[in-house]
Formats: sequence, structure tokens, C-alpha cells
Amino acid sequence: KGQMEYYIEPAEQTDEVKAQLAAITPSTLDPEALTLIDPASGSGHILVEAYELFKAIYLERGYRQRDVPQLILEKNLFGLDIDGRAAQLTGFALMMKGRADDRRLFERGVKLNVMALQASSGFDAERLIQGVKLAEYGLQPGDLAELKDLFEHATTFGSLIQVPDGLAQKLPALKLLSKWRAPEGTTQDWTLVDAFKRLAPLVQQAEMLAAQYDAVVANPPYMRSKFYGRELEEWIKSKYETFDNDLFSAFIARFLKFVRSGGFAGAMTPFVWMFIPSHQDIRQMMTREHTLTSLIQLHYDAYTDAKAHPCTFVMRSVRLGGFLSSFVRLTDFPRADDQGPRTLEAIGNRSCGWFYESSNDDFRKVPGSPVAYWLAPDVASLFETQPRLEELMELSAGLSTGNNEIFQRQWHEVALSRFTLSYEEAPNTWVPCNSGGRYRKWFGNNGTVVNWEDSGVQMRHYKNAKGNIASAIRNEANYFRPGLTWTKLSSARFSARWMDEGFAFDDTGRSGFVLDSEQDRKNLLAAMLSNASHAALEALAPTASFTSGELAMLPIPGARDSNIAGLASDAVTISRWDWDLFERSWCFTWNLLVQQASNTIRNSYKKLENAVRRKTVELRSCETQINKRLNALSKVESVTPDVPIEQITLTVNPAYRYGGKLTEAEQWTRFRQDTMEELVSYAIGCMMGRYSL
Repeated sequence: KGQMEYYIEPAEQTDEVKAQLAAITPSTLDPEALTLIDPASGSGHILVEAYELFKAIYLERGYRQRDVPQLILEKNLFGLDIDGRAAQLTGFALMMKGRADDRRLFERGVKLNVMALQASSGFDAERLIQGVKLAEYGLQPGDLAELKDLFEHATTFGSLIQVPDGLAQKLPALKLLSKWRAPEGTTQDWTLVDAFKRLAPLVQQAEMLAAQYDAVVANPPYMRSKFYGRELEEWIKSKYETFDNDLFSAFIARFLKFVRSGGFAGAMTPFVWMFIPSHQDIRQMMTREHTLTSLIQLHYDAYTDAKAHPCTFVMRSVRLGGFLSSFVRLTDFPRADDQGPRTLEAIGNRSCGWFYESSNDDFRKVPGSPVAYWLAPDVASLFETQPRLEELMELSAGLSTGNNEIFQRQWHEVALSRFTLSYEEAPNTWVPCNSGGRYRKWFGNNGTVVNWEDSGVQMRHYKNAKGNIASAIRNEANYFRPGLTWTKLSSARFSARWMDEGFAFDDTGRSGFVLDSEQDRKNLLAAMLSNASHAALEALAPTASFTSGELAMLPIPGARDSNIAGLASDAVTISRWDWDLFERSWCFTWNLLVQQASNTIRNSYKKLENAVRRKTVELRSCETQINKRLNALSKVESVTPDVPIEQITLTVNPAYRYGGKLTEAEQWTRFRQDTMEELVSYAIGCMMGRYSL
């Protein structure tokens, strides 16, 4: 254990869990009986590391070092791949590893358990059936036919292939048959000899695929289902029906078939299976039928030359109720060279802030069972005790134009004579359309308009290059209703906004409509933007995809505090004021610096700066009070009510507007510069007749 740098010591367990572990832990350890397979071995790096581990075990047991390499290579390590060159590289790497410990290893006739899977297309089963009395081996013609069919596409399906139980029982007889040799002195039938030659590797790979191992460790291939070829797609759907969204998902399911009961399976895969709905089945299998014992979630940018979004984890092929698993979360450390050191820091110091302990049983509390190991118990309990957002609000996806370049504009790009804020009362060509936008809370991002002339007739009939209707008009009955809106995909936190009546909305500007009163709309907006909701959404939508499905499950406090609606109303008012201060708004009237009405620009700017500082503090106070009141209603203590200054989403707040690594002084310098540019822009607009003085 001391040689394993990244070994995570299991958490302290309850007496009940210790009893479960004792029941499946052997009293003695025979190193020669231990087996480990990498079923997607590639160039063999995992098996090379495993060699060192087995070597340490043997030496600890008192074996002579020169005896160890052959024992490891013939008894402990197994590898499969679909690529012949990869298998050769694996074999070479292992032999050189062994040769370093035993100078005479090459003379010992070592037989490696590493091979490239071979297709059965060249195997002539009919020739064997005709040339050998199968009954003498306890075999039937159908056994050979089944073996051939099983490996028809072995170089495509690889170690995902599972050997049926009936055929597995015939493998000893098939192995005996594969050793058949023509009696001496008889004429060789070369077609029969060739058939036997091709039979032997098929039997060997069937044995390896049918066996169970103490440990399975792999970095399986990743491929989303849309990239499968037709042949692979049909086969995966038939063999791994609920795990077919990505190739790695099917491999996880296969690993748990490879490993014996109580054994271990370790893998490195993309971490999307931990959260997204399409991988719910694999999550439930891993955490309800087996036990996820440890996991390291790396940052999105863990690799400098790839975007794999990886995690590495270990499972135990047994259900251990109440087992406390260990997790390392590196999502706050974006640099690739931080991943290793931060992991070691967490292993050595569990109180570092990114090491967590959680039971697999806790994942069931959250809808969809995401592996939200960092979720505090009081937040997790909200999913069981509070109403869901879908019970209080109708969540709607909007339209897809089919071609935004044709059907969408910014409001200032169209003639005001063809633009309306009240389509139902004054129909016109262009109407406001919520279309998501940057991270902004309470109010704003109102700049996009959509061509809705004659109820969007042109859009409805728009066709793509293939002649198919490219647009989709969804939930039209909700267009122009007052509600709430939010950005579907975000690189930051979730942000919902007040939506006035008169707006359409598209698929990226998801919208919701309260089922009760105007008061509830304010309460819901406050609840959706609270810190407690953010903590819940980190479990429901950790990939920052805020579709109707994720938000529907968001817990909302069932109790009410009469002050929250008023605070939310104040927050919307401040944010609306901020939005309308700038020329981006169709409600813009005059420049914010000019509004200060001072005798010099310097004095006007000082008054402006003081005013926007007050507004920022005021909104921050509203949000903090909302968080405190909602935490009290929900009995949440683990979530802070405080709101960082950079999350006060006012354009007049430099910490939000510029953020980054600028100091506060540098942020205000930028703000002053931009304020002067906006004054010049306004002045030119006035001179050119853009505004009426």
C-alpha cells in the first residue's frame, strides 16, 4: 500500500458495514490465485503498473524475485484488445518488465495471457464437423457453429462480447478438441489442419471472455452512440439495451460481468455518466446493485490536448449497504498540472475542502440518482420534503427558427415601425424574443426580436437544404404571456429573469409560467435564484444544461415568507433600472452621466459612481436577505446566504461587468473609461439625430 501513491484509504465504516466486509474478505491471500484483466489494454500501460503491484505482493510474501516475473505473467495478468499491434506492444512491454527482474526470462517459455481478439470469418466449422467425431469430445455441430457466430465481428465488438453460459460449459471440450493432431503416419489434410489452427485462438479468447477475475481495470473507448456504425449500433442495442448511449457505458456494464462477486472494477471514463439523464440506468446499476467505493472527478480541462472530461473510479461487485465512499472533486482546479498534486493533497488531508465522503444510498434522494457526492445532507433532504418546481410552474421550451440569420435580429436592426411590444393588441412583423444570453439575474437580456409576421407563417414553412421543415414552433399558447425566463446553457451559474408580457421565446431562452398568482411569480423567481437552489442545481444539472427536465425537479420551499416577494420585486426593479440605463435597451432615454446634472463631467462621474455603488449594495442586500429567509423556511444551514460581489449582475457593477483577475481599482478604472465612451456615443447619437433632445 505504501507504494501506491494515489491509494485512497477507505473511510471509517459502521460496525454493520464492517461485518459485511468481513463476510466477503478471504482469511488468507494466495498471490498466485489473484487475477487482473484489462479488457481494452491498448499499449499495456495499466498492465505494466499492475505488474509492479503484483511484484510487491509476491516479494512481501517471501517469493524469490527471479521466480516472480513468470508467475505474474502466466497467472495474474490478462489483456485483450481488438488491435493486433496494440496486443503486441502490451506483450513486449510486459516481457521487458519481467526481463528486468529475471535475466533468463526469455529462456523460460513464458506464455502470456494477452491477445488480440480474432474474427471467426476464416474458421471453417463445417470442415471440422466433417473431419472429426465431435461426439467423442461431448460436442455437437451446433457448438462449433455457435462459437463461430459469437466471434463473427470480434474485431469490432471486442471484449463487449459475452460468452453464453451453455457455450462456456463446452469450452473445456472445445479446448481439448483444439489440441487435436493427426495420428503419425497418416496423410495430413491441410484444410482440416487450418481449421484446427483457427479454432485454437477462438477457444482461448472465449475462455478469457467467459472467465471472472478478481480485478478489472481499464480505460475503455469513448464513443457517443450517434457515431456508431449501423452494425455496432444494432448489436449494442440488442446486448446492452439500457447502456447504449456511449461505448464506455456498455464497457462499465461489461466490467461488472467480468469481475467475480466481491471483486473490484476500476476505470477512467468521461464523468457525464454521473449526472445526465441518459446514463441514469448505468448509475443505478453501479450504486444499487454494486458499490461505488471511490472516485476522483477531474476538471473539464484536465488534459491539455483533449476535452475528455474524465473521472477515475473503483467499484466493488457487491452491494454494501451503508458503505461510506470516498470522493475527490477537482472541478475548482482548471490547470492540467494541478490535477495530480491536488489529488495527493486531498488524500493526505481529508479536510482540504475538496475531499468528500458519501454513501451510495444518499444518491437516491435526488431525482435521477446523480452521483452528487458533495451535496450537503440538508440540501439533499429538500428533494424529499419540498414541492418541485414543476408543481408550481409550467416549464416550456420555445421555438426553433430553423435559420436564426433570417428570422432573428437585434431590436435596433429593424425599423421601429415594424416592431411591437404588444403583438396581440398591435400585430406587427418583429416581436421581442427571449433567447437566453449571458449570466444575468432578475431582469434583462432583452435584445433579440423574431419575425412573427402573420403568426410566423414564413418561419413555419421554412425548409432546409433537404427540403424538410427546419423550424419548430413549441408551446405557442404561452407566447406573449408574462412569466420567467432563463438561459438553457450556461458557462456560469443558473440565472432566471422576470419576463414582461409581449415576448415570444426560443429554445435557448427557456421560460416558465406560474400556475397561481403574480405574488407566486416573485416568490418563485426569488427561490430559483437562491443559493440553496444553486446547491440543488449543482446536483440536478452539474453540466450547466438547464432544460425543463432538470428544472422540473428543483425543490422549492413549500412554506411562504411574506417579505420575500417584496424583496424580489425590489431586485427586479433595480435590475430593470440597470438594464435601461444603456443604449442596448429599447427603453433607454438618456445617458446615465448626463442624468447626474452637475456642472462638470468630473463631478457628474463622482455622483454616478456613488449612485451605482448604492444600487449594487442595495441589490446585494436584497439577495442576502432572500437567502437568509429561504434557508430558514427550508431549514438549510450548510448553504451561506452571502452573495459574492461579482454575482450581483448589474452592468454598473464593475466586479460583475469585468470580473477576471482585475483588482477593484482596475475594475473601477475600466468602468470610468467605458462611461466616458458611452457619453461620447450618446453625444454622437444626439448630433446625428438618433435621439430627440
